[in-house]
Amino acid sequence: MIRFGLAVFFFWVGVDKFFDPAGIQLVYFAGVFEVLVGLSFVTGVFLRVFALVGILLLAVNAVSSGLSINTARDVGLAGGLLALTLWPERM
Repeated sequence: MIRFGLAVFFFWVGVDKFFDPAGIQLVYFAGVFEVLVGLSFVTGVFLRVFALVGILLLAVNAVSSGLSINTARDVGLAGGLLALTLWPERM
């Protein structure tokens, strides 16, 4: 279930970046990767790779925006992504 919750989050924020009125090229670039992370979580393809990409995106966001309430949210999301990365494939 965590996969699909994270998929909704990353897909949502990724698509939202395409409607950003600032139109900064880097924002579109991040949006593409966030949509890819979301799609990976839905399909299960390259799940661990994109979970690590998601952690990297959240870390870059935390560093660039500084400490805020969003940083606390991102720490929780990074924990979920780390769980997906370390979870055994088959139990």
